[in-house]
Amino acid sequence: MKRLTHEEALNAIDAGRDGTLEPELQQALDEHLADCQACRTYQAEFVALENHLAKSLQERWPAEQAGEPQIASVLENIPSHTRQK
Repeated sequence: MKRLTHEEALNAIDAGRDGTLEPELQQALDEHLADCQACRTYQAEFVALENHLAKSLQERWPAEQAGEPQIASVLENIPSHTRQK
């Protein structure tokens, strides 16, 4: 199996945030992480950031269903090139 470079490992960490890496790539990433403190630190920081953002959104975003005016207001603030159709 091919060993990952740091750049490949960082890309795999980013791509694998949702847990959908191919098994071979996941194994290569796991092997790289076992030997690379810098990439383990990056992964841990990424997870901490995602957890912080999720908590912040839950605290600030109302739990009830958003109405049409609220959805429209949010969408107006998102540049059109970043929205998925």
